[in-house]
Amino acid sequence: MKLILYFLVFLIKIYLIILYIIKYMWSYLNGPGFAQFWLMLLFISGKKRFPY
Repeated sequence: MKLILYFLVFLIKIYLIILYIIKYMWSYLNGPGFAQFWLMLLFISGKKRFPY
């Protein structure tokens, strides 16, 4: 029973963190960092695709 409660708390924490990140990203995207953000995203996805 305790394990289920811990798991629920863990899920809620993750959910709140994701919400916070989305909120932060949205305010960042609407600001001057729009192009910077997309370049960073492309760079990260490129690095994952080509690990060398």
